[in-house]
Amino acid sequence: MKGPKGKREHLSIGHNALAGLSYFIVFLMFLVQCLTGFGLYAAMSDWWFPDLFAWVPALFGGDIVTRQVHHWAMWFFILFLSYMYIWSFIMIMLKAGVKSAVWEVDGNL
Repeated sequence: MKGPKGKREHLSIGHNALAGLSYFIVFLMFLVQCLTGFGLYAAMSDWWFPDLFAWVPALFGGDIVTRQVHHWAMWFFILFLSYMYIWSFIMIMLKAGVKSAVWEVDGNL
């Protein structure tokens, strides 16, 4: 799209570069969480699917390191979601005019 004076307009989808980076990190942490979870479950399971991930603990250096990575990834999700909910609640209370993915500013669900 061309704006005034023939310059291209910036196409915004609602997030800045930092938000995009943080959501990309959340996606990577989700993959780490899945890999380590199935890797830990592979030693206890009789089902064929978790056995596909039996190589994950060896990649991380053993079960204990894999468990620590899995738990740190879970704490990352807990803190990230807590931050997101608290920040959206603050924006609603301040009537900042920002629409959240969970609530709208005017209080409608």
